[in-house]
Amino acid sequence: MHIIDPKLTARTLRNYLFQAAIATGYIFLVFMVLDHIVELVIVAGLGSSAFIVFAMPSKVSAGPRFVVGGHIVCFIVGTLTRLSIHDLFVNFVALSPKIEMIVSCSLAVGLSLFMMVITDTEHPPAAGTAVGTAFADFSFAVMVSVLLGAIMLSVGKFLLRRWLKDLV
Repeated sequence: MHIIDPKLTARTLRNYLFQAAIATGYIFLVFMVLDHIVELVIVAGLGSSAFIVFAMPSKVSAGPRFVVGGHIVCFIVGTLTRLSIHDLFVNFVALSPKIEMIVSCSLAVGLSLFMMVITDTEHPPAAGTAVGTAFADFSFAVMVSVLLGAIMLSVGKFLLRRWLKDLV
């Protein structure tokens, strides 16, 4: 059992610090751009995506198909879940808005898992996008923010690929 990663040495420390700094700076840039468009809590899943992209760049889920595709799938699933659950609860079932939200967010995560797996766009942090969009009302600003943020992460990984190493 260990507390500190055994791979951490004086030699690898430079990569750990560099990639943590790159992830911090890059997600800062992404959030600065997106902050002008939408509430950042909606795109919080992008922060988790930054971890995968910058700490595990050679993993399958760090590829653009998975980062962008996963967030798109989860945006669609979260939005459709929110709309359908809201419609169901307003028209047929009289439950509190809080229960409606809990049902919507829970269902969005489960359906997103299913849809990412069958579309081969598995990107676990994108489930946060499903929750965010199941929680909020649909808006084009959220759609653009999710897509733009995921694309920016993928472009950043591409531009920095020669310096990024798997830390995990």
